Amino acid sequence: MATTKTIIILARYTIKATGSVVCLVRNGNNKEYCVTINANFTTGCVQANGDACPSTRGKHKCYHITGCQQAEQGRTNREIARADVVRNAPQAFVTANKLTREQYNALFDPNYSYAY
Repeated sequence: MATTKTIIILARYTIKATGSVVCLVRNGNNKEYCVTINANFTTGCVQANGDACPSTRGKHKCYHITGCQQAEQGRTNREIARADVVRNAPQAFVTANKLTREQYNALFDPNYSYAY
């Protein structure tokens, strides 16, 4: 029976110049790890003290990396859904807060009269 291992993402940083994401995570044993997910799909995981991650044991990815990748995928899916909502919003909703010149003048000129 496979055991379920959990991680807590304590901090997430994005390096804008490279598109890399760096996560500081804590595992169930209260040890902290630094996980890097690069834009070219390479990954890395080291303990917070700089030692190699013992969970890899010759494997390509440890559960710290897998957990961070799942969190990033969820984040990406939410951003895509949010962009779709804005993109598909009715035009009346998007432009509802625009003021006409008369309304603008009425707001900032006390001597200007305009019937709302």
